[in-house]
Amino acid sequence: MQKLTLLLSLLLITGLLQAQTRQQAVTDSLARKAREILAEAEAALGSDSTIALIDSLLAAPATDLSKKSQLALRTSYNSNITSAGRPFEVGKYGLSGGATYYHRSGLFADLSGYYSQQYDPDYFLTMTSVGYMYTRHKRWSLIGEYTRYFYNLSGSSTYVAYNNNFTVTAFAEIKKLNFRLDYSFYFGDKQAHRLMPGIFLNIQKRNWHKITRISILPSFYVLAGTEQVTTQVPLAKTILGMIFRQRHGLPLFETQTHTVYGIMNYSLSLPILVTVRNWTFNTSYTYNIPKALPGETLTTTDGGFLSLSITRFISMR
Repeated sequence: MQKLTLLLSLLLITGLLQAQTRQQAVTDSLARKAREILAEAEAALGSDSTIALIDSLLAAPATDLSKKSQLALRTSYNSNITSAGRPFEVGKYGLSGGATYYHRSGLFADLSGYYSQQYDPDYFLTMTSVGYMYTRHKRWSLIGEYTRYFYNLSGSSTYVAYNNNFTVTAFAEIKKLNFRLDYSFYFGDKQAHRLMPGIFLNIQKRNWHKITRISILPSFYVLAGTEQVTTQVPLAKTILGMIFRQRHGLPLFETQTHTVYGIMNYSLSLPILVTVRNWTFNTSYTYNIPKALPGETLTTTDGGFLSLSITRFISMR
């Protein structure tokens, strides 16, 4: 009888372990889904769009920026979905549109919407941003921005860990060489930090035929960051200990959350900006080299994607 009881207990423990494995797989799947959703937001806040906006604004003398406000209307396309350089849905494109109002004082506000084939419904995200842009110094500029994400998603597998973001971006210029440093803090149900230093060249050709300006910006970025990892840890160290806890109705596992930090991605980018009067056309190819955080298993490899955008600038009083 004791042997039968022991056998049944072992079978029960085995079943619980298998159930725990399945639950951990579901948890991992939800975590990946959350990163996929954040992927779109990170792409929306990508390096090239910020550079394009600053480059276009700085094309005018500083005195003009202090006297005139700007309204920027834009639309863009990404050939696949990436986050921290990690392609989630290769061949699934994304579209976005938005408007940015830049006041001559340096304050700005932005409203953007995003469409992607991989979500249901396809229109899945609206973003609102407010911030301040200091661009009056010849050699450096600074941006502070708060962004709120409003998701249009359905289903239990669409858990979103982050719905707020605060980003500070600094630019420094030494002739044609430019340095950039981004710090981003994502928060909501969880918290994450991103630090992205970068360097790029600003090669320009002005007044060529009917083209006001062509800017070529070969860039290199390193992305480091944190992620909160949740795991289920057994409370008993031995089979007998697990049987004891099971017989007395005690929990077999506890949930532990810890934060890991490290390099997440290396990125090479080649944006080409063509400005014709008040229109800016941005074509960019980005090649990503993803890196795993400590304890993380990556299922993706190095790869690149193409992005296109059109921006119309309207001068306002």
